[in-house]
Amino acid sequence: MAQLSRSPIVDLPSEPKDHLTALPPELKHVIFEHLLPSHRPDKELQTEVLHWLKCHAAITGYKKSYDTQQGRRHLTGKQGLLFWVKRRCVFCGKQTQRSAILANGLRCCMSCDKEQWPEKITKTKAKEEFDLRDHHLLPRHHLLHLPHATVPKLGTPSGITKPRYGTFRVANVMTTMFLLSDVRRLAEKIHGDLDTHLKRRKLEAEDRKQKKELRMEAKRNSDLEWMKMHEPFRYAKETGGSIDEAGRELQALMTQAGLTLEDVKLGGQALRCYFGL
Repeated sequence: MAQLSRSPIVDLPSEPKDHLTALPPELKHVIFEHLLPSHRPDKELQTEVLHWLKCHAAITGYKKSYDTQQGRRHLTGKQGLLFWVKRRCVFCGKQTQRSAILANGLRCCMSCDKEQWPEKITKTKAKEEFDLRDHHLLPRHHLLHLPHATVPKLGTPSGITKPRYGTFRVANVMTTMFLLSDVRRLAEKIHGDLDTHLKRRKLEAEDRKQKKELRMEAKRNSDLEWMKMHEPFRYAKETGGSIDEAGRELQALMTQAGLTLEDVKLGGQALRCYFGL
């Protein structure tokens, strides 16, 4: 008869992981409450809500007289927690229907929004000032519309947290805002030294502008040269020259071509007849 092995069937690690102590205190508190034999979730939840309202009485407006009111619902009742968080700023307690830009689930007045997240920047400004693209700032939204082969080449660089952002409506237009510190950190990760990159970018833009002006000037000179040879009166008007000089230029062109004034008149009549003028 074969002997049973005394070794365990499942190999346990030498140092078992303690998942319970790794939980946040709030979750452990809820777990321990459910282990009580006289567990009453509704009553215990009311106790937790009441404790929160009292701890933040400076902004929730909780009064001591509420303690003596029998049957007061601290969660769903008037001036309860759910009633309060839907109508008041979570930072100062002022009545507001506005949500925080970077945390749309929180009611937050404009003053507290600026105080809690002081430096924010729009997506358009972030792209202009830090030379970023949509696939840098919002890779998840951008990569959904790209071919699969280009996906690995784009996106947020590894080793950096994606910038926090929020959206809100301004003049019936959806606007996206980012934390300025996140955008600056992302730009430094992509471009290296940010000041050096922006200076190089500015010099390149000035060089492109100068080359464009030279091309436009060369084209302008070429057009004027053609105009001088074929349309002297228009050339005089464009350059501010005299009509007499334009007439002399035209006479020189007629002489060079072997034409007389009568030939020019006959040619003009023929053209008018041809076009029905």
